[in-house]
Amino acid sequence: FRKFGTASVSDVRVFAEDKNNHIWIAVHQPDDQLFKYDPSSKKYVQYQYDPLDPYSFSGNNIRGIIPDNDGGVWVTSYFKLHKFNSHDQTFLNINIPFQPTTLLKDSKGKIWLGKWHGVEVYDPQSNKHEPLINFPPTEVKSMIEDREENIWIGTNDGLFRYSLKTGQLDAFKHNPADPQSISHNKIEHLMIDQKGTMWLGTFGGLN
Repeated sequence: FRKFGTASVSDVRVFAEDKNNHIWIAVHQPDDQLFKYDPSSKKYVQYQYDPLDPYSFSGNNIRGIIPDNDGGVWVTSYFKLHKFNSHDQTFLNINIPFQPTTLLKDSKGKIWLGKWHGVEVYDPQSNKHEPLINFPPTEVKSMIEDREENIWIGTNDGLFRYSLKTGQLDAFKHNPADPQSISHNKIEHLMIDQKGTMWLGTFGGLN
């Protein structure tokens, strides 16, 4: 294994690959650092807050990174959502009144933000975010969209499915009397494979 960065870099929280094959890396210690690594040149850039530059990265305690179709990335941090513009190498820093736990960009271009107590949906066109109606106040751990334009949301209190087509919200909970129900209501991670099968990592095992 080849080591990244310097000896002082530790506690890597999250990383993702953008459309330009750059690897984005969020480091919690020391000092909540954000890096972009270019595998072809084997060089990396560190993004830091500059009080004289409103378009510098101003986040800390990074919780998520996802690629955008334009080559940029979306980043969530402590009470903020950030959009990196790959063309001019700047950040749009958006203040939000909650701490995001995870994020997802759906097929319509909206950004889904998991919270400690629910879900908010951010529209980049209007620069507004709204809570997902009728969603319970529970911690959101993971979100993913399937081929049928359903948003699946894994939480500490079950699995939820929201249809982008109809707006219907369905809940799936563990039922001890039903062996075909999910193994546990506490869901840590969701994944959909190439065949369209969804996998759930739960406190009760893999579903």
